[in-house]
Amino acid sequence: LALLVAGASAQCHNNCNQKGLCNSRSICECFTGYAGPDCADRSCPSGRAWSDMPNATDSAHAYAECSNRGYCNRKTGFCDCDALFGGFACDRLQCATMYSEAEPDEFGEQPECSGHGRCMSVAEAAESFDGFHLNRSAHRYDPQGVPYDLWDADMIYGCVCDPGFESFDCSKLTCDVGDDRRTYRKGTKDDYVCSLHGECDYDTGTCDCFAPY
Repeated sequence: LALLVAGASAQCHNNCNQKGLCNSRSICECFTGYAGPDCADRSCPSGRAWSDMPNATDSAHAYAECSNRGYCNRKTGFCDCDALFGGFACDRLQCATMYSEAEPDEFGEQPECSGHGRCMSVAEAAESFDGFHLNRSAHRYDPQGVPYDLWDADMIYGCVCDPGFESFDCSKLTCDVGDDRRTYRKGTKDDYVCSLHGECDYDTGTCDCFAPY
């Protein structure tokens, strides 16, 4: 009987706007998709936080609204993501296509990796022979990559450029590399862009040599 009386006397502001239930402490318990003291605001999707305080020596990246890389539009329930981040919860670091200097395609959009590469996740690149070369099998002649299964495996994306192209968006042409004979390390051959005897013109892929080279 006491519980019934307490429940009957509970009152919440605006009756939780019909978007939640008023508990015995007169606090709104909002339905999924709504937030705020009276459930008047929309909530946004959550993802693993890109940056947060660890809650243990081996635990971090707890779930956070818009993954701590965007702002929640309380009217629409959609995340407004920071630059380079995308996905419903801003949980993906995207290939930097919007910053590319390449010419737009016929639809006015920037081609993926300037049309000279592929946009791949860290996990895809780790398992690919032509990936980022960040994760490689211990044996140098093993054509297989290695698994990458950390929390950001499918969240970080970058351009893997075709041969002859480089830069974050694969928009620059590469120049030849050669040995600078002024440098020497026993048992190795040091290859440098333009042999350190010139500057690379990344628009043409040719070396502008210093005199007398």
